[in-house]
Amino acid sequence: MKYQKIIVFAVVLTVIVFLPSLMYAPPFDPPDGGGTPLGDPVGAPIDGGLSALIAGGIALLVRKFYKKKTENK
Repeated sequence: MKYQKIIVFAVVLTVIVFLPSLMYAPPFDPPDGGGTPLGDPVGAPIDGGLSALIAGGIALLVRKFYKKKTENK
């Protein structure tokens, strides 16, 4: 039972980390064939390690709550 929770957590964490790359889609071309007047828009990377920081924060919270739960027993 203990390892089952760890495995489920690891799978969920892996899906969260790799989800942005799985949802990648090529840029959309407008139907008229023309681009923007200033060229193609430049996008900012949303996932520049942010998902790793979020996963680390979640792991620290889980660890904190687990330690608190075992101390109260």
